[in-house]
Amino acid sequence: MPRSFTISRGFWVLLSYYLGLLPFIPIPEKFFFCFLPNIINRMIMRKSLIRHLEERGVQVVFWCLNDESDFEAAFSVGASGVMTDYPTALRHYLDNHEPAAWTS
Repeated sequence: MPRSFTISRGFWVLLSYYLGLLPFIPIPEKFFFCFLPNIINRMIMRKSLIRHLEERGVQVVFWCLNDESDFEAAFSVGASGVMTDYPTALRHYLDNHEPAAWTS
């Protein structure tokens, strides 16, 4: 059964990343769920961190994104997916953007 990070384990991973120790930490979890306010996007959630987690088999999913600028921010840092209260808005966004724009 795939597991998700707990809050304390998520902070541990972020701390390990910034200390340069993340490559040496075992990661049994398969999902990293995180909310995406703009300050966290700029200060904590780096594209290299998300890429590292995905290379190790962890899907990074941001939640409670409800407008196009949030979708753009999440996919621009490499999110595996997003959760939204407005799935039609997300579908509209995905239909109007090239896959390279949100999967890079």
